[in-house]
Amino acid sequence: MSDVGKMARKGASASSARWLQRQRRDSWRRDAAREGYRSRAAYKLLEIDNRFGFLRRRAKVVDLGAAPGGWSQAAARRIGAAAGREWLVGVDVLEIAPVAGCRFLQRALPAPGLAGEIRSLLGRVDVVLSDMLANVSGQRLVDHERSLALCRTAEAFAAEMLSPGGALCCKLLRGGDGTEEQHMLADWQTRFKQVARFKPKASRGESAEIYLVATGFAQVAPERAAPARA
Repeated sequence: MSDVGKMARKGASASSARWLQRQRRDSWRRDAAREGYRSRAAYKLLEIDNRFGFLRRRAKVVDLGAAPGGWSQAAARRIGAAAGREWLVGVDVLEIAPVAGCRFLQRALPAPGLAGEIRSLLGRVDVVLSDMLANVSGQRLVDHERSLALCRTAEAFAAEMLSPGGALCCKLLRGGDGTEEQHMLADWQTRFKQVARFKPKASRGESAEIYLVATGFAQVAPERAAPARA
């Protein structure tokens, strides 16, 4: 092997060693394996719910972009779903292995008739979750715009599905100057009492992801509601 080839191989080995060290230090991943979660992302949802408290016992939940099922597992445990008590419906274009207490629908989003199909299973729901992420291009602005589009899709779905007082939680990749994000959240504030940004500790520090959490769903914001009759 040439000296150049040896150097390239040595560089690749060093890079692999650093990657393995990062993986070994990832306590969230180890915890997920020990506790039976399919992905470390489950801890992001648990941390978000510890802060905002929307996954109440017997809450009815829809999980958009549910594969591989980590969020569905975490949510099902929080709401007390189990075999014979299917209070959570997960949706993804990918097939998902069964989770006790969950019903999975293999659908692309947005899917015509999906809201009606889920209402036939659960009725109106209390929580809409979305950990959806488009294919990452590596271009921060492009990825941000795609992520915004998915958040808007999740919010439009939530507007069809949520019961009064319900909650929406979805992932956003930040980028650009924040103008479009601000416009979107201003629109959400006409439907929800509170809208917040939150970055769980379980998210990698260098990641552009944050989570948008909207609670207290109402079709019309309180200040815009028609005055009550005397």
